[in-house]
Amino acid sequence: LSPDGRLLVTGSWDQSAKLWDAATGAAVRKLDGVHKGYINSVQFSPDGKQVLTASDDRTARLWDAASRKPTEQTFSGHEGRVRQARFNADGSKIVTSSNDKTARVWNAETGAEELVLPGHDWAVLSGEFSRDGKRIITGGEDNIAIIWDATTGEILLKLAGHTDSVTAVALSPDGTRALTGS
Repeated sequence: LSPDGRLLVTGSWDQSAKLWDAATGAAVRKLDGVHKGYINSVQFSPDGKQVLTASDDRTARLWDAASRKPTEQTFSGHEGRVRQARFNADGSKIVTSSNDKTARVWNAETGAEELVLPGHDWAVLSGEFSRDGKRIITGGEDNIAIIWDATTGEILLKLAGHTDSVTAVALSPDGTRALTGS
């Protein structure tokens, strides 16, 4: 959902994303022609001006929401499909999660890779920043979640106990609790 609540974005296995009018349900724009694999996740930037897509083609991309065109920023470097990509709260950084057993942190403006987060034994399925941007939580097919220092990449805590893949993760707004879904 866009920050103003007017648009929805969906990703598809047809290698495109679509913007929809939230009030009418009508398709407004199609974002396509760039990814060469399924689109696994989509998200509006915090200001609503861009859409972030993550794909099986091992990349994440930024799109201009108004023009429907991809921006210059391509986040590439993963050696496996990118399962999810998420902005931090101010939109300056992006975390990507991949089948290559890593999460990566990128500068959203320049596209530069800032951190590689190795630590999972299997694919990393999800990742999110804390609201203050100081931590990242990831979840993987190895049945664990990891909390990381978002500046240094240091592992702060491993959360174990699930008996299957951790497919969704979040940190509470005050950063004192983690939520994992499996």
